[in-house]
Amino acid sequence: MHIISRLDQKKIHKKDYNANKMEMTEIIGPLTTEKEAMISLREVTVMPGGQVPKHKHSFEEIYYLMYGIIEMTVGDDTVQIRRFDSVIVPPNTEHSIKNNSDTDAVYLIIGKFEKELNE
Repeated sequence: MHIISRLDQKKIHKKDYNANKMEMTEIIGPLTTEKEAMISLREVTVMPGGQVPKHKHSFEEIYYLMYGIIEMTVGDDTVQIRRFDSVIVPPNTEHSIKNNSDTDAVYLIIGKFEKELNE
């Protein structure tokens, strides 16, 4: 059994994350395990005024909002997501997130992310 603490993990650094006022940490998955994990559990913080620009993946994602309120667009639907809400994003579906509130929004994502390097 491989036990991993969120407190031991480093943030994933990509050049556009600071500009978009967001932070991402892989809690467990390919970046944090010696063996190739098939899926990842990631924590994302989107600061007030921040966003995750429109993008899509070849795999399904599951989102779970732990704190805050976000505006989420999946395909052509835009809705407000609140604490304890979950959303499934189907494969190959464009989606984006905005935090229009005055507090951080923190959510978890489960998906089949491939290994990434810090950029």
